[in-house]
Amino acid sequence: VTNMGMNIKVKDFLGNNYSCEDAILLRENIKKNLNSGVILDFDGYDRVPSTFLTCLFTELIEKSGREYIFDHID
Repeated sequence: VTNMGMNIKVKDFLGNNYSCEDAILLRENIKKNLNSGVILDFDGYDRVPSTFLTCLFTELIEKSGREYIFDHID
């Protein structure tokens, strides 16, 4: 996908303090827009824990496949 459809500013969506449970909310929003492509903008965070990213991406990759997710999320 060359033109990504939705730009999600993660900090605006989740705020300063977030947990793995918040990854589920973000994942649901990604699912709704996945076909048109999604840009995840983590600007404003110094670091994002791997546990958060695991919660966010594991189910998406299991359902749609790694290549599809990598092609549709930037």
